[in-house]
Amino acid sequence: MRAVPTRGGWWVPAFLALALWANPSPSQARPAADEASLEARMRAFLTPAARASADSVAAFFPRSGDFTWVRTTHSGDRDVTGIWRFRGADLHAAHQGPLNDVFTINYHGQTVGSLAHQIQIRGSRWRRVPGNRFVPADAPDSSPIYVQWRREDGRWVVSVIGDEIFGANAPLPAWCC
Repeated sequence: MRAVPTRGGWWVPAFLALALWANPSPSQARPAADEASLEARMRAFLTPAARASADSVAAFFPRSGDFTWVRTTHSGDRDVTGIWRFRGADLHAAHQGPLNDVFTINYHGQTVGSLAHQIQIRGSRWRRVPGNRFVPADAPDSSPIYVQWRREDGRWVVSVIGDEIFGANAPLPAWCC
């Protein structure tokens, strides 16, 4: 195959550059919209989470993939971090079991530091930190209290939730020590 010379001089590359600048490809335009949709998704998640509505919260979790719960237990002079992984399809069972106090608001015996407690006392003012993670507005970027997101089938889903419990009498996880 032989290359065919083009006529037109300097204006052809300039015209192409101008056309690409004026009309970016969809892949170039998508990140801003995707970032905005993640911010909106987080705000939408906080409302049912504050109400401890298990069915409404379930809509934000993966349907087919996994999600992770990370709990930091502060007990006396020890900090222990536990990590549990659940299948998205098992969310309802997990909510009735190990995740019960993560999303349950109990006005007479709330687990201080649980995600539900943090959302309840800190409200909807969460901020995004590097990556797809949100922490309470007044918390450091490295906060053990967070919600992290990922894409699944074209939608944002919760991939990791992190919370903590406090107190010298806080129960250590069964797998600990």
